[in-house]
Amino acid sequence: MTSWLEIREDSDFSIHNFPFGIFSSKGKNDWRIGSAIGDNVIDLHEVQALGFFEDMDFSDNIFEECTLNPFIALGKKTTNAVRERLQEMFSETNYKDAKKMASQFLIKMT
Repeated sequence: MTSWLEIREDSDFSIHNFPFGIFSSKGKNDWRIGSAIGDNVIDLHEVQALGFFEDMDFSDNIFEECTLNPFIALGKKTTNAVRERLQEMFSETNYKDAKKMASQFLIKMT
């Protein structure tokens, strides 16, 4: 599987590895749940707001949490489904035209 996003070969965050974590972006004081790909943070709240998880069964504000606990408590079935959806979004075939919307949910790591 290859990604439409340019990712360094030595990156720990390829299309095969979507770790979950907490982040805050410049100019915002709110911490929320994200993932990583290449040198970018994926704002999962924004991904959800764009409808990429609409067929998944969890609350609309799950990714606005300041800890991973509520999300991880949903279980492996849910966390794996989110990872699989991210793989679909970032694959060359890009689910729901994610590439065109990337500026709304990708944040360059600093």
